[in-house]
Amino acid sequence: ALVLLIGWSTQIPMAEEYDHLLHSVLDLHGRGHEDFEELVQTYFDANMLIYEQTQWLMSHRVTIYIILYLQFAQLIAYFAVHPRLAMLTSTIAGAVDHMFHFFMLFVVIYLFMAFIASWMLGGDVHAFQTFSETLASQGRMLFGEWIYADNADDLHGSMVVMYWLYALSFMVVLFFTLLNFFLAIVV
Repeated sequence: ALVLLIGWSTQIPMAEEYDHLLHSVLDLHGRGHEDFEELVQTYFDANMLIYEQTQWLMSHRVTIYIILYLQFAQLIAYFAVHPRLAMLTSTIAGAVDHMFHFFMLFVVIYLFMAFIASWMLGGDVHAFQTFSETLASQGRMLFGEWIYADNADDLHGSMVVMYWLYALSFMVVLFFTLLNFFLAIVV
């Protein structure tokens, strides 16, 4: 934490960097080729400095994020000391084995349903064009964003039946059944 604080205090404010970058362009006094080359070099030097500062900030954000998660886990562990607050940790400890098997089952069914949707509906429904898009679409379906895909109106014949068979089986199997299993495990 001390290293982060020292590093933070030694950085140049972004407003000064922006001002330096702006003046590197606006302060062109000469009209010769050498003056222009110096202007371009000054501009790219300032631009590179801003890029390095941004990368430095991002690395610190990630480091602090990890530290905060570790402190969160430490806080949860401290709850185990108090008898009434230990309810959270004892519930999780009692359900770990059941949750592991539930998540194994959930992942297998989730991936299988994604493969089915991508393979059968990927050519006709934009949300299922690739396997990764299908996984993301199923995630949105799981959290209740939608069940009716944007261009499902354009499906005809047996594809309409296939789409609704997929959508209803996804909702019944993954949403209603498995999520209720999960609640039963935790509660």
